[in-house]
Amino acid sequence: MKDFQESLIDRFIRYAKIDTPVDISMAGKQRPTNPAQLNLSRLLTSELEEMNIPVFSNEEGFVIGKIPAKGTGASLDPIAFMAHIDVTDAAPNTNVKPQVIRSYDGNPIVLGHNITIDHPDLQQYIGTPIITSDGSTLLGADDKAGIAIIMTLVEYLFHHPELEHGAFEVVFTPDEEGGDGMSGFPIEHLDAHYAYTLDGGAIGGVTYECYNAYTASITFKGVSYHPGDARGRMVNPISMAAAFINLLPRNESPEATDGYFGCYWPDDIKSQGEYVTLKVHIRDHDNTIAIRRMEALHAYARAVESSFPNGSISVDIHEAYRNMREEVDKMPIVMQRVYQAMNVIGVTPIIYPTRGGTDGARLTQMGRPCPNLFTGAHNIHARSEWLAIDAAYKAFQILIEMIKA
Repeated sequence: MKDFQESLIDRFIRYAKIDTPVDISMAGKQRPTNPAQLNLSRLLTSELEEMNIPVFSNEEGFVIGKIPAKGTGASLDPIAFMAHIDVTDAAPNTNVKPQVIRSYDGNPIVLGHNITIDHPDLQQYIGTPIITSDGSTLLGADDKAGIAIIMTLVEYLFHHPELEHGAFEVVFTPDEEGGDGMSGFPIEHLDAHYAYTLDGGAIGGVTYECYNAYTASITFKGVSYHPGDARGRMVNPISMAAAFINLLPRNESPEATDGYFGCYWPDDIKSQGEYVTLKVHIRDHDNTIAIRRMEALHAYARAVESSFPNGSISVDIHEAYRNMREEVDKMPIVMQRVYQAMNVIGVTPIIYPTRGGTDGARLTQMGRPCPNLFTGAHNIHARSEWLAIDAAYKAFQILIEMIKA
C-alpha cells in the first residue's frame, strides 16, 4: 500500500499545478466560469479512460466515471464519490508551486512571501509528509486533495482486479467555489443511490449538516443631482446602502458567530449612477430562522426607504442550497457505511456542522443524499494552506473499505 501513498502525493502535485480558478463574475453566466478548468476535467477523463473506465464528460466541465460491481459486490447499493475541480479566488490561485516536506519535524513551517504555518493539528503529523505551496499562492487542496484521493482509489482497483466491490461512480464538478456549478449537473447520468463529497478538512471529519443558504440581491435607487443643486433633491444610493448595512446586527455576522449560530453576510457592493446593488447572504442551520432573517431584510429596506424620501429599494432573494441533514437522516445506511469503514481503518469520526455548503448539499436536494468526508486539507482559501498526506491516505483507505463487498 505504500506505493499508493506515493501515487497519492504524485497525483495531488500534478493536479495542483494545473490552474483551475473560479471566476465569480461569470457565475450563472457560463459554465465553467473560467475555461481553464476544462484542462483538468479533460485530463481526468483521459486518465479514467486509460484505466478502462467508461466516462461521461461534457464541455461544462462535469466528469462521471462508472466502475461496475465485481463479484458479491453486486448486492451493495451503488454510490458515488465527488470532488470539485475549481479553486477559490480568495487568495492568489494560479501558478501554484507545491512543496513537499517528506518528514515534518514539528516546527512552524516557514514559506516564502512572509508566510508561516503554525497550526495545532500539525503536531499529530510529525515524521509524515506535508505539502504546502511556496507561499505566493494557495495550495488548492480544496479540492484537489479530494480529486487525488478518488483517483488513487480508481488506480488501486485497476491494479487489484481481484477485489470484489460494489458499483460506484467518481464525479468531478466545476465551479463549486462560485456556488452555481451544480445548477448544470447532469443528474440523469448518475446511477448512485447516494454519494459522498471528499471536500472536508481535518482527519476524521464527517459533515452531514450544513447551512440553509439564501442570497439577497438588494438594489438601492437614488435620485441624481449636481451637488451644487442637491439640497432637498438628491437621494444618494450609497448613503442608502450604508444605512441598510448598519441595520444588520453586528452580533449576527460571520465574524461574530460559530457553531449552529446563523448570520447575515454582506458580500459584495457595486455602484453605478443612481443605482447601488448589494449582495447579502443569509445562512442558518434552522430554516425557520433563515426565513425570519429574510423577512428582516425586507423590514430593513422599508425602514431605510422611509428615511430617504423619493429613494426606493428592491429586495430579491433566491435559495442557494438547503441543510442536507433531513434527507441524510431518512437513509441511515448512508452514514452507517462511513462509520463501519472508519472503524476498520481505526479513524474516529468527528461529526460537526459545516458553516458553509458543498456540492453535496445541492446533490442532496436532487434526491441523492451526500455528506462530506475529510481529506486532510487545512487553512483552506489561504496562502498558508497545507495538506496532511497521512490524513489523505487514510481517507483513501476508508473509500476502499466503503466499496468492499
